[in-house]
Amino acid sequence: MNENIAKIADGLRRIQTEGGGGNFAIVEAYLADGRMYYIQFAGAIRSPDLYAEAVSNVYLDASLRLGNAQIARLQKLGWQPPQGEANFSRTWQAHTDQDREAIAREVMRAFTEVYGVPPGAAVDVHVNLE
Repeated sequence: MNENIAKIADGLRRIQTEGGGGNFAIVEAYLADGRMYYIQFAGAIRSPDLYAEAVSNVYLDASLRLGNAQIARLQKLGWQPPQGEANFSRTWQAHTDQDREAIAREVMRAFTEVYGVPPGAAVDVHVNLE
C-alpha cells in the first residue's frame, strides 16, 4: 500500500478509535514549490461518520486558487460546494480499515487531480484527539 494512503488511513483510524468526541485530522499535501493544500476530517470515537472538508478559494492565496475546471472536478469527485465562507465538504462512513483506505485513496485523488499535487509527493497527517 502507498505510504500516503497508509498515513491517511491511520489518522482516520485514530480519530475513530482514540480520544473523544471532538477529534480531527488534517492532511496537508505540498506542491513542488512548497505551497500547501489541505483536507481535514472530524470524527469521534466509536462513530463510523467522518466529516471532511477540502480547502476552498476562500482560504487560499491568490496563487493557489482553484479555477472553474478544478472546482467542477472536485464536485464530480463527490465534494459539495462551499456554502458561504466555507470549504468543500462531504461525509463518509468508515467501519473498517479497508473503508479508511478507500477514503484515503479518494483524498489523494483530490490532491492530484484537483489541486495539482504531484502523485509521488508525501503528505503530512496531523491528528488532534480530544
